[in-house]
Amino acid sequence: MTFNPADGKARAWLVWAHWCPYCQQELPIVADWHASRADESPNLELVSITTGMDDTAANPLVPYLETNQFTFPVLMEKSGVLSRQLGVNAFPFWVFAGPDGTVLGRTAGLLAEEQLLSIFDQLEQLAAEA
Repeated sequence: MTFNPADGKARAWLVWAHWCPYCQQELPIVADWHASRADESPNLELVSITTGMDDTAANPLVPYLETNQFTFPVLMEKSGVLSRQLGVNAFPFWVFAGPDGTVLGRTAGLLAEEQLLSIFDQLEQLAAEA
């Protein structure tokens, strides 16, 4: 999969691991937003990347995905190369990019729902005005 970082869309990159309890708390928030509000944010693209795969964990990845039925794409990164390039140091990990591809912010750890939704709104507005 390839992305043109300067295609006019803002992007919220979420890097997560299926066994991470903080990711398990944040993913339903992201899923609810995507299912109910993504259509209202045509200038914002959510890119979800799962990494740190561990099939020996209590909840293996494929059954976890089948159970949750996320409406957003989930890219599976087995090598860890992209995670290292993004500077992932904890899960969940977010990278927020503007419509010109400029990284506007990066954060590790669980975000409060209000904070995350506010960031999504700001990214959509920024890209809409670009």
